[in-house]
Amino acid sequence: MAPSRDPREHPWWQHLPHAQRQARLHTSRRLRLQQKLGQRSTVILAALLVYAATCLLFLLSKAGSLTALALTPALLLPLLAALAWWLTWKEFHH
Repeated sequence: MAPSRDPREHPWWQHLPHAQRQARLHTSRRLRLQQKLGQRSTVILAALLVYAATCLLFLLSKAGSLTALALTPALLLPLLAALAWWLTWKEFHH
């Protein structure tokens, strides 16, 4: 069973002075948030969301050709990655 992330469930919490409990709880939450925001998956997700929002903004502003231009890398990147993987696999297995 994984340990709880809530510091109030830890055995030392009852020995902490009441004046320090709120500060310790905020510090724990802030550090957990910083750790989550620093993860590679979170950074990639944030970049994709910003990119999608930008494309949606272009689409809603009736700039169709600009939207197509903005979406081109998003559509071609998976194809390019698949091609690179296939060529690498073929090079090492044949």
